[in-house]
Amino acid sequence: MGTIPRETTDQIVVATGDGRELALARPSITRLEPVGTSLMPMGLDRALDPGTLADLVAFLQRLQ
Repeated sequence: MGTIPRETTDQIVVATGDGRELALARPSITRLEPVGTSLMPMGLDRALDPGTLADLVAFLQRLQ
């Protein structure tokens, strides 16, 4: 599971949660579908103080 930072006609690059990137050849992929859940760890919103959480949300919004 991860995000797709880039892809070509020959391969898809998957960024994993630990910062690695895996290049996968398209023919080796049998199925590609959204998981429908966040990659953010469960409970992180409750573990951060409100200011830090606001900073995190602002940062993530800038990434788009």
